[in-house]
Amino acid sequence: MQVDEPGAVDDMEIPPDVLAAIASGNKIQAVRLIREHTGLGLGPAKRLVDHLARTHGGPAPGMQAQFTEVGGSKGFAVIVVACLLAWLLYKALVAG
Repeated sequence: MQVDEPGAVDDMEIPPDVLAAIASGNKIQAVRLIREHTGLGLGPAKRLVDHLARTHGGPAPGMQAQFTEVGGSKGFAVIVVACLLAWLLYKALVAG
Protein backbone atom coordinates (compact mmCIF):
# COMPACT_ATOMS: atom_id res chain seq x y z
CA MET A 1 0.00 0.00 0.00
CA GLN A 2 1.40 3.39 -0.97
CA VAL A 3 0.09 6.65 0.48
CA ASP A 4 1.04 10.04 -0.90
CA GLU A 5 -0.51 12.08 1.90
CA PRO A 6 -2.14 11.31 5.25
CA GLY A 7 -5.41 12.94 4.11
CA ALA A 8 -5.97 9.94 1.85
CA VAL A 9 -6.48 7.72 4.89
CA ASP A 10 -10.26 7.66 4.43
CA ASP A 11 -9.86 5.84 1.10
CA MET A 12 -7.24 3.30 2.23
CA GLU A 13 -7.42 0.00 4.04
CA ILE A 14 -5.58 0.19 7.36
CA PRO A 15 -3.61 -2.99 8.17
CA PRO A 16 -4.96 -4.79 11.27
CA ASP A 17 -1.57 -4.77 13.01
CA VAL A 18 -1.50 -0.97 12.81
CA LEU A 19 -5.00 -0.69 14.27
CA ALA A 20 -4.07 -3.14 17.04
CA ALA A 21 -0.99 -1.09 17.95
CA ILE A 22 -3.08 2.09 18.04
CA ALA A 23 -5.81 0.43 20.12
CA SER A 24 -3.23 -0.71 22.67
CA GLY A 25 -1.80 2.81 22.88
CA ASN A 26 1.53 1.89 21.26
CA LYS A 27 1.88 4.77 18.81
CA ILE A 28 5.60 4.21 18.26
CA GLN A 29 4.91 0.66 17.07
CA ALA A 30 2.04 1.95 14.92
CA VAL A 31 4.30 4.56 13.28
CA ARG A 32 6.92 1.89 12.58
CA LEU A 33 4.30 -0.38 11.02
CA ILE A 34 2.79 2.43 8.93
CA ARG A 35 6.26 3.26 7.61
CA GLU A 36 6.83 -0.40 6.69
CA HIS A 37 3.45 -0.74 4.98
CA THR A 38 3.40 2.59 3.16
CA GLY A 39 6.95 3.83 2.73
CA LEU A 40 6.01 7.15 4.35
CA GLY A 41 8.61 9.26 6.14
CA LEU A 42 8.62 9.68 9.90
CA GLY A 43 6.64 12.96 10.02
CA PRO A 44 3.81 11.91 7.69
CA ALA A 45 3.59 8.49 9.35
CA LYS A 46 3.28 10.11 12.79
CA ARG A 47 0.55 12.47 11.55
CA LEU A 48 -1.27 9.52 10.01
CA VAL A 49 -1.09 7.52 13.25
CA ASP A 50 -2.33 10.54 15.22
CA HIS A 51 -5.23 10.87 12.79
CA LEU A 52 -6.02 7.15 13.05
CA ALA A 53 -5.88 7.30 16.86
CA ARG A 54 -8.44 10.12 16.82
CA THR A 55 -10.76 8.49 14.27
CA HIS A 56 -10.41 4.80 15.15
CA GLY A 57 -10.47 5.20 18.92
CA GLY A 58 -7.13 4.92 20.60
CA PRO A 59 -6.94 5.09 24.38
CA ALA A 60 -7.99 8.32 26.02
CA PRO A 61 -5.14 10.78 26.65
CA GLY A 62 -3.40 10.01 29.91
CA MET A 63 -4.85 6.50 30.25
CA GLN A 64 -1.59 4.72 29.43
CA ALA A 65 0.26 6.70 32.10
CA GLN A 66 -2.54 6.01 34.59
CA PHE A 67 -2.38 2.25 34.04
CA THR A 68 1.41 2.28 34.28
CA GLU A 69 1.32 4.27 37.51
CA VAL A 70 -1.19 1.97 39.18
CA GLY A 71 0.54 -1.24 38.15
CA GLY A 72 4.09 0.02 38.53
CA SER A 73 6.44 -0.09 41.49
CA LYS A 74 3.74 1.22 43.87
CA GLY A 75 1.90 -2.09 43.62
CA PHE A 76 5.11 -4.00 44.35
CA ALA A 77 5.84 -1.82 47.40
CA VAL A 78 2.33 -2.45 48.77
CA ILE A 79 2.80 -6.21 48.41
CA VAL A 80 6.20 -6.09 50.16
CA VAL A 81 4.81 -4.06 53.06
CA ALA A 82 1.80 -6.38 53.39
CA CYS A 83 4.08 -9.44 53.47
CA LEU A 84 6.33 -7.78 56.06
CA LEU A 85 3.34 -6.94 58.28
CA ALA A 86 2.00 -10.49 57.94
CA TRP A 87 5.41 -11.90 58.92
CA LEU A 88 5.63 -9.59 61.95
CA LEU A 89 2.11 -10.58 63.04
CA TYR A 90 3.00 -14.26 62.65
CA LYS A 91 6.18 -13.83 64.70
CA ALA A 92 4.26 -11.95 67.42
CA LEU A 93 1.58 -14.65 67.65
CA VAL A 94 4.00 -17.59 67.57
CA ALA A 95 6.45 -16.01 70.08
CA GLY A 96 3.67 -14.73 72.32
